[in-house]
Parts: sequence; C-alpha cells; structure tokens
Amino acid sequence: MEPQWLEFEFIVELNRLAVQKTGEPFGIIGEDKLLGALGRVQTRWHYNEEQDILMLGICLLESIANAHPFSQGNKRTAFQAMEEFLYINGYDLIEPEEEYYHDAIIQLITHEIRSDVLWYVMAPHMRPLPQEETAEIGDFLTRPGAAL
Repeated sequence: MEPQWLEFEFIVELNRLAVQKTGEPFGIIGEDKLLGALGRVQTRWHYNEEQDILMLGICLLESIANAHPFSQGNKRTAFQAMEEFLYINGYDLIEPEEEYYHDAIIQLITHEIRSDVLWYVMAPHMRPLPQEETAEIGDFLTRPGAAL
C-alpha cells in the first residue's frame, strides 16, 4: 500500500510555525528545492521499492534539511515533517528525552553517518498508533507535546 505523502503547502506551514515560535523571519529560498526534496522520497518508494516507513521518513528529513529550501528552521522543519509523515502512516516516534535525536540528525545531514545508522537509533522508539486512532495530515501538530 502506498504511503500517505506530505504536500508542499503543509511543509511550508510547518516551517512558518517553527520560525514563528522562535521569532525568526519566514522565507522560502527555493520552492524547487522543496519540491525536489519531496519528490526524492516518493522516487525512493516508487523506483527503489523502499517499503520501510521509518526509512522513508528519514529520507524525507534528510532531503528537506539538505535542500535548505527555507531561510531559517530547515532542520526543525525536516524533523517535524518526518514525525508527521510517520504519524499519518500509522506510527509515532517517541523521543526519550528532549533533543535525543539531535546529534544523530546533524551527523546525517553533514554526511558523517548514513541513513541506516539513524534508522537504528530511531527504530527502537517507533510505535504503531493504536487501531482506533486514525491519523490525518495535521493531526500530529495538535497533539499535546508536539514539537511545534
């Protein structure tokens, strides 16, 4: 079954919320960069036959962060997009403590580690959503404890 994908406008709104929270200016440097980042994840699913939702989420995080489509908040937006992607596809990523994944994400973005290493860091903390909990795009943001 094909995953649910996040749309361009939703990612832009994630960034707007992230920079609004810190008082930073909002700005899109390149729409094409964000579109390319989103396309990379879908290509990985369609053509590379990647079925692992966490690996696709990590690909989304890495693609957005490395594309640097926004003037500020790219890493925060990328992480939030990954969490939202996992959520709408039936999973929750539990962060054992604040900024638990921070160093590993920075290492991924700076090419010090590969995505499969980050997968091993995150996988033990990923939980399926309860059957009765249906997730829609944007639901994650309204949950108590959401990153934004």
